[in-house]
Amino acid sequence: MLIPEMKTIKNTEIEVFIDNKDGHMIYKIMKIKGVSSCLEYGFSKKPKNKVFIRRDFGVVGDVHGGRYVRHLYDIRKKGKGAPNIKQVHLIDSEILQTLNRQGFNVNPGDMGENITTEGVDLMNLPVDTELQLGQSCVIRLTGARIPCDKINEFQSGLMYAVIEKPKLKGDKLKFKSGVMGVVIKSGLVRPNDEIIIRNKREYNSPLPHI
Repeated sequence: MLIPEMKTIKNTEIEVFIDNKDGHMIYKIMKIKGVSSCLEYGFSKKPKNKVFIRRDFGVVGDVHGGRYVRHLYDIRKKGKGAPNIKQVHLIDSEILQTLNRQGFNVNPGDMGENITTEGVDLMNLPVDTELQLGQSCVIRLTGARIPCDKINEFQSGLMYAVIEKPKLKGDKLKFKSGVMGVVIKSGLVRPNDEIIIRNKREYNSPLPHI
């Protein structure tokens, strides 16, 4: 049985449904702003009309897709046989909007993300949160992205702009550069597709930096 509640997310009150069977919180929230991929290594990705995201792989036709590590830094650090926990990169379009107000010029795909979301506060979701993208694709969040050194080559000063300094004693440094995830269910994903977030109520560990 699904029991409705009201939650406030990014100052917007939305209806949330609590599933008594498994203790999950399920809520629908906004949409996908853009989808992007690129066959070659580089900082940015190219916007697409649609992408197919494959289970335990990532975006088909994207250089970072694969069961084992594909990011060059991780290959050097962990070796080619390590599991790829960065199969899909997602970022809030609200972050891009903030950067543009600061004088940068960033559009969907420019920050290297595969999925640009709208209305979802990705950075504050717990680790292992599951996101359904479109009709069937499901991503499980593994961590918050640590921006690579190429970010300043893309646009000077961008690294500093995505660093959120600790506000209180004991707080940790945060990076506003999106989140990473692995694919647990395949599916075709397009711009304007709906996002559904499944979130275990009792499990609230923050996303680690990866």
